[in-house]
Amino acid sequence: MTATKLPERVDADAVLNAMRSAMAETASDSSASRIAPIGTQSETDICNITCAEPAIPARFRAARLSQFLDSLAEIADAAVRASQQVAFDAVTDWCKRVTGGEPAMLALVGATGVGKSHLLYAATYALYRRNVRVYAQPWYRLADALRYGGRSAWGTNKLLEASEVRDEVMGERVICLDDVRPTSGTAFDDTELGKIILDAWDRESAMLITTNVSPLTQVLSPPLASRFVQVVMTGPDRRHT
Repeated sequence: MTATKLPERVDADAVLNAMRSAMAETASDSSASRIAPIGTQSETDICNITCAEPAIPARFRAARLSQFLDSLAEIADAAVRASQQVAFDAVTDWCKRVTGGEPAMLALVGATGVGKSHLLYAATYALYRRNVRVYAQPWYRLADALRYGGRSAWGTNKLLEASEVRDEVMGERVICLDDVRPTSGTAFDDTELGKIILDAWDRESAMLITTNVSPLTQVLSPPLASRFVQVVMTGPDRRHT
């Protein structure tokens, strides 16, 4: 069993305050009070946000980093709270590095419902509000598109060939993939995901992935897994609370 790599502790409040300040500056015009929820913003409502809107699933459109941080105070189990705090710190540090243009590879590993997807999509939204373009997809959907072709992640109706889907994701600087897991009985997932990871690593891009598979080496080869800072999250299943 491989040891969990813990990131250096960051001042989470400072990172969040910096993000909020930047968001407040972005929203300082007269349209700030009319910002619609993500996914429904019109061109006049986005307050100078010029990057493409990421594909955040409906379930997670309200996910926010501040919301996750506030929820930590409600966790009675000290060990679980510490695990969730480490994950939060890792994600806020990842966001800080991404906004600074640095390469960063982070994997959140843990059981179903502990908050991994919430953090991934909250980070996606936070970066979007700072004009950072983020390619965000659940792995099952991307895996299907890499097999058979599919629609662009950017909401266009054009159908892409499988090779075009691969080119699209490999052309991005920031990639968030949720729920990475085997979707077939073949080496397809490891091979295709491996190409994306190696491409991101070589281009010094940023990746954030989540998975229920622990350790990470059960879904990625050891050389691929070693490219990520790996944070294991524990806790109850939040989906039914």
